[in-house]
Amino acid sequence: MQRGRPIIVDELPGMCGSELCGVWLICADRDIVLHATVKSSWHRQQIILHEFSHMILQHDLAEPSEDLVTAFLPDLGVEVLRALGRRSYTDDAEFTAEALADQLAMRIINSEVSSLPEPLAFRRVFG
Repeated sequence: MQRGRPIIVDELPGMCGSELCGVWLICADRDIVLHATVKSSWHRQQIILHEFSHMILQHDLAEPSEDLVTAFLPDLGVEVLRALGRRSYTDDAEFTAEALADQLAMRIINSEVSSLPEPLAFRRVFG
């Protein structure tokens, strides 16, 4: 799927990862994926792939949750049209996004590129 705008990926140190470990912010001119501080590059990759999976599955066209921005990110300073963030593991959208993220991670792991560092240069490509 082509969204036609940049995707910014960044760590949000204030996000503790207990209630929310990743969030996708849908803005008029860009998409922003924010993730909690994590201990491993593999965990970081999985959170980002999960949010990308929401994009691929077009979950932004489902129910918007503007309350997520005000509840968890009140000082963000970015005009957000919609936001998606994992709050439950039993929700169908979260389950399908996680399943797709797992498949994407397996494709990265099993790719033919063997000389690239930390999960096949994921950080270099996605920030």
